Amino acid sequence: MKADFTEIFFEKHKTSYLTKRSTRVSCIFVFMKNSNLNFSEFRNVSRDVWNEVATRQLKGDAPSDTLKWSSEFGLPLQVYYDADSRGDLGYLGQFFSTVSEHNWKLYERIEVIDDRSANGRVLEALNEGCGGVFFSINQIGDLDLLTKGILFEHCDVSFIVSNGMRNEVESFRNARGIQASIIDRETVWCSDRFSQSSGLANLSEMVIDFAENPKNNPKIFLRLSQDFFHELARVRAIKYLFWRVADSIGIKCDPNDIYIHCEPIGIDEKSENLFTQSTAGMAAIIGGANSVSFDPMHSTPRISRNVGNMIREESKIDSFQNAGSGSFFIDTLTDQMIRHVWSKLQERLDS
Repeated sequence: MKADFTEIFFEKHKTSYLTKRSTRVSCIFVFMKNSNLNFSEFRNVSRDVWNEVATRQLKGDAPSDTLKWSSEFGLPLQVYYDADSRGDLGYLGQFFSTVSEHNWKLYERIEVIDDRSANGRVLEALNEGCGGVFFSINQIGDLDLLTKGILFEHCDVSFIVSNGMRNEVESFRNARGIQASIIDRETVWCSDRFSQSSGLANLSEMVIDFAENPKNNPKIFLRLSQDFFHELARVRAIKYLFWRVADSIGIKCDPNDIYIHCEPIGIDEKSENLFTQSTAGMAAIIGGANSVSFDPMHSTPRISRNVGNMIREESKIDSFQNAGSGSFFIDTLTDQMIRHVWSKLQERLDS
């Protein structure tokens, strides 16, 4: 490194520990006048250099064979990624530069069976760190009881309803003068409605369904696995694809109006489930989700909520603008997913 070192002190002394003697460096003080470090002395790492070092560490085995890996997404994966791996992916940077920085929110999704117990759950969730709630309603009950005590001006509240319920919920909202969204269940692109909980087939079917039944300001609910990099890329890819489809068929669609809510899938094994919630949650957030809910399988809702609270408060990942950009691997994965889904869409249109 090119740096102006004014003093470097190495004080060596021997310390006796019973019958053993060792030499240690007790202190190193480095004072630099120049804070603008230059790393030009480090040789650029090329694919050939990496392959040489990796082969040596693998004791002569070929890295392309020994380090080969795959995922449930079925995409061809390389063992090494650099700028040449990405090709011309400027379109991704241009698209995501139009997505405004925003704060993701920790949400609770509540299936309303009993209005009183659902109200207790939502008040608990809001008091323990959640910034919003989805009420999933299958039949209209006592909406006053359901929403009792909620300070609508300080949180996001959405009612997910089926056909025939919207007018009644809308009348309630307007009569009380509260801030709440009403989402028709039939207009949400939820990954659970398609062939798999995750993967390319699921992603393709969602995008094709949107192309055949387009809506303004689409809302997307994704279930994510613990495959961190692929799920991160899937969140990014689906935002681009929904915008691209809307733009192609002449629907005005601002990328910032595409709402993505993510929920990590629950895993039967207790300790693995906690790992999955954390990993998938981080993938959703870095990928650009607007809100995330965590599955309380094997634990209390408080513990599952605290996964989100820890991510937000400890890692400080509470706002971002295209946080996944710049990674050769993630950009390449995102592009691969987009191209795969777009080809499936073209096949459907040509058939």
